[in-house]
Amino acid sequence: MSLTDHDTTAGLEECARLAAEAGVPFIPGVEFEGSEGPHILGYFGGPPGPAVLDAARDYRSFRTRGVEGMIAKLQAIGYALDPETIVQRAGAGTPHVGHIVAEMFELGHLSSQDRSNEEFPRFFGLRGPAPIPDLTASEWPAVKLVRMLRESGAVPVLAHPSKDHLPLWPAMIEAGLRGVEAYNRNAHVNGEVADFIDLADEHGLIVTGGWDYHGDAQTSRIAKSDLREFAPPDELLEPLLDLAAAVAA
Repeated sequence: MSLTDHDTTAGLEECARLAAEAGVPFIPGVEFEGSEGPHILGYFGGPPGPAVLDAARDYRSFRTRGVEGMIAKLQAIGYALDPETIVQRAGAGTPHVGHIVAEMFELGHLSSQDRSNEEFPRFFGLRGPAPIPDLTASEWPAVKLVRMLRESGAVPVLAHPSKDHLPLWPAMIEAGLRGVEAYNRNAHVNGEVADFIDLADEHGLIVTGGWDYHGDAQTSRIAKSDLREFAPPDELLEPLLDLAAAVAA
């Protein structure tokens, strides 16, 4: 298994310990979102390098400012939310809209934490009072992320790919992209897994898989789909382990 939290490596030590206790092989990882939209996974053959930790700090600072701005907008329309309490929900991780949602749910302002609920876009959609900030000003384009991860001893993999980002593939591959997460919940539901496997083969990239799990609020959405039957094939693991060992050498 692997843990690839957004913008942080804070959970890797605990997850490695739990995996060892369970006798499960563990690959440390991380996930960053590029300013143009693609999400980039990094799978490590050893401890993450300093550049990864620096990037995580950059992202935490950027996203904390964004969350605080969203909270201020909600306060302006009458919602009594405490920024410090919400940011603390992230612990050593990165604050994001899910922490605002959790706080509003506990305070009775939302009936659900599920993003598919109609309340979510009403508050946080582009036309809502507190839209989620994009990352165009983050100064971390996808190519820069791929290069940073590659130079830090990671295997860079494109997470839950979108065909909208196909024009960016050549530059990312040139920068060191090594894989595509063809097996993911979105591709599975949309019937695109085979398409991304073919694209990976065409570009000489390995195929990986993951759940892109973002917390218990997804439970009802998963239960309503056939994702309970979804699991990436075991044979995807060996090529990733080989690459991780090679970049760590």
